[in-house]
Amino acid sequence: MGSISRACKAAEFHTMSAVKRKVKRLVNNYARCPDAGEGEEQTLMALVTTEKMLKDAQAGHYAVGAFNVENLEFVMAVLAAAEETKSPVIMQTTPGTIKTAGLDYFYGMVKAAAERASVPVALHLDHGDGYDRCMQAFRTGYTSVMIDGSHESFEDNIALTKSVAAAGRAMGVPVEAELGKVGGKEDDGPAVEGESPYTDPAEAKEFVERTGCTSLAIGVGTSTVCTRAIRTSSSPWSRPFATPSTCRWFCTAPPVCPMSRLPRL
Repeated sequence: MGSISRACKAAEFHTMSAVKRKVKRLVNNYARCPDAGEGEEQTLMALVTTEKMLKDAQAGHYAVGAFNVENLEFVMAVLAAAEETKSPVIMQTTPGTIKTAGLDYFYGMVKAAAERASVPVALHLDHGDGYDRCMQAFRTGYTSVMIDGSHESFEDNIALTKSVAAAGRAMGVPVEAELGKVGGKEDDGPAVEGESPYTDPAEAKEFVERTGCTSLAIGVGTSTVCTRAIRTSSSPWSRPFATPSTCRWFCTAPPVCPMSRLPRL
């Protein structure tokens, strides 16, 4: 049992270290707050909403990193990187992630992290898959919610988003919506072959005006890489590869998914 325990602890340390390095690299490149001073007095805070966080970033011309957290080690690693870089951070969960534990588990972990943090931390539901899921996130204590109606018709997307945005305003929680498609891997299914992944600017303006959403995710040719991890006896944490022949996520947005150039398993 002792060797198993040591192996588990080593695996946890490896995972946290790897996540922390990746988060720090992204934050340093894109999301470091320009007025993050050294040696300033640290003030602990609780969870905040994304609305002020994003408005401050827009005014200061910097980005805010949003990172999917799959477990406690991810939460701790993301927070550690945000603290070291003195940068605000959004921790987010998808409908697929919360199937493993539930909204309340992730809320508890991120809330505890935020209360120990000296940087702003928001908890976001990413790609919320319906009105009921968003209501659950509101009641649980999430401080930001996305309703993804991008697979609906334009009018149905407006109706769905408007209802969630109205509930969010009543509870003081910002609501993100999606118009267009982000190519590649999403929890709610593959893109439709031949369908344009780009968001029409005129439709985006009309959409925001009619729904009252706080922010909008748009399709501009971006793509999320679809990967599958390989685990071997010699290296249980080897880097992900893809298998285009078995992948069920068919990205129609340029550029071509880089995973297609990797060797098949």
